[in-house]
Amino acid sequence: MRASLPQDRGISPVIGAILMLAITVALAMFAASFFLGLTDETDPQPNVVLSDADADDTTHRLIHDGGETLDGDRLELQGALNPDAAAGKRLEDGDEIEFYPISEEITVVWHGDNDESYQLTTLTVEQALPEPDEGCEWVEDQTNGGTDPITIDDKVVNCDVQTADQIKVRNDGIVIGETLSDNKDLDIDAGEVYGDATIETVIDVQDGRIRGDTTSETANVKLSNTVVEGTVSSDKGTEVLDGSTVEDSVTAGGTIDVQDGEIGGAATSEDEDVKLTNAVVEEEIAAGKVIDVQDSRIGGPATSETKSVTFTNAVAEGGVTAETVVDLQDSQIGGPATSKTENVKLSNTTAGGGVTAEKTADVLDGTTVDGSVTAKKGATVDDGTVTGDVESTGEGTDILSGSVVEGSVTANKIVEVDGSTIEGHVYAEPSDFKCTDSTINGEDCGSYDPKDPDDW
Repeated sequence: MRASLPQDRGISPVIGAILMLAITVALAMFAASFFLGLTDETDPQPNVVLSDADADDTTHRLIHDGGETLDGDRLELQGALNPDAAAGKRLEDGDEIEFYPISEEITVVWHGDNDESYQLTTLTVEQALPEPDEGCEWVEDQTNGGTDPITIDDKVVNCDVQTADQIKVRNDGIVIGETLSDNKDLDIDAGEVYGDATIETVIDVQDGRIRGDTTSETANVKLSNTVVEGTVSSDKGTEVLDGSTVEDSVTAGGTIDVQDGEIGGAATSEDEDVKLTNAVVEEEIAAGKVIDVQDSRIGGPATSETKSVTFTNAVAEGGVTAETVVDLQDSQIGGPATSKTENVKLSNTTAGGGVTAEKTADVLDGTTVDGSVTAKKGATVDDGTVTGDVESTGEGTDILSGSVVEGSVTANKIVEVDGSTIEGHVYAEPSDFKCTDSTINGEDCGSYDPKDPDDW
């Protein structure tokens, strides 16, 4: 036993050294992990309440019901066709976004800056998109690799449909994805597209729905009894007819014609006309040429760059500006009426701002102008009311009949007043002033002396 002691003593220090080394390494790893963890910041889970509500059979709304503001770029809706539906938005209490379920459970995930993610809620939806009949292999086969036309007839296709040729969607056919034609047209008759439609030539949709933006690169867009949930853009004209709704704006190179339809944003024709008949445009309208509005409502101003603006039984919450003639009958505008080169004529109309005309201005048949009337070649107020002044700045004549002017009146030529009330003064040469059966500044016009035009 004693002979083995030196060997045992030699082994013991080695074992001790190894143990010390192992303990040191373990402690170092623990310390590194601990201190690195302290410096690696994490984003806390947002404190927020989210809920779901049906928008229609296949569209749902994610509703912010209280708590912190959410950056939509951090949200992912797992189980939705559009998982990034909140991208580019900030969601506060009461805000909502629309999404399309492709699963009966929607998991809302919030992603932080340091690769962490939190499940904010899981929503159970009663309606989801219909079960697909075909997928991308079928589309690839039908289009011969993206070169031939394709018809989706009474089928649900879960794939982007892209081809160089024509795309048809018919008889309750549904595309769960985008539609893209590089050279031809899109024809939808009683069908739906759950995504954008980007087409080289004509887009013709009857009794259909496009749940995204709709773009014709070189031709026209025609919608009849159709809903587009995004924007509509066409290189040429756009028709919104027969109960159709575009939930965002419409932009066209050619004429925009809206008959018995609605546009949720603006309507802008860059080079041609905008025509509205029994229509609603929630924001402004602008045209390169003529604007013609009948029995319609506009949520903003109306501006024609080179031609005229005509309203008949129409309402605009903003003003009206035309390069040439402004002619408003039985209408109401929320701002001024301006003609840059021609005349302004208002008949049985209410203008929420003044009237400015390069030539003549006519305020007729019960019209009320909430502001002043200024024209270079004369103003006529016949059975009208002007809350400001009436001024002819050029060689024109002012003629008032059966009217009320709450301000003053002046003209470089003649001022004629008959059966009217002017609450201010008349600035005209005595020889240019004609007055009968009227009151001016509280005086009978028979005893009223006009003021010096230089004092205007």
